[in-house]
Amino acid sequence: MRSQIKIIRALSVIFFVFTGVISTPANFFHKEAEIETTSVKLSLPKSFFRLLEKEVLATAYSSHKQAKTAVGVTPKWGVIAVDPKVIPLGSTVTIFDFPQKKFIALDTGKKIKGNRIDIWFPSFALAKNFGKRKMKILIHF
Repeated sequence: MRSQIKIIRALSVIFFVFTGVISTPANFFHKEAEIETTSVKLSLPKSFFRLLEKEVLATAYSSHKQAKTAVGVTPKWGVIAVDPKVIPLGSTVTIFDFPQKKFIALDTGKKIKGNRIDIWFPSFALAKNFGKRKMKILIHF
């Protein structure tokens, strides 16, 4: 049982280091490599890693400097508005048309229902130029 706990802790830390949630000391992996290995079958709950690919209708919006999102933060590049029944607020979203950027669902909108997202842009001109497009996204719960 103890070796299972050590393995689960090591996997958890590796996951959080890999995803950038926490950073790691330089000698972490060396120390963990010294743990005696045993043949243990680990089964993580499905909720541990949840990814969902969807096709959505994407639109764009911009706002004034005083505006706040549904969660109370000032919008910036990387914020999207979603229907929280489809994409929970706080979820990280990869938009395949913007592969180098991680978006965060921090806003909602009256017209954002179902499989729709609204991407925040720093100017009204950029938002208008974006228009309306079907896009594939990957939701990280």
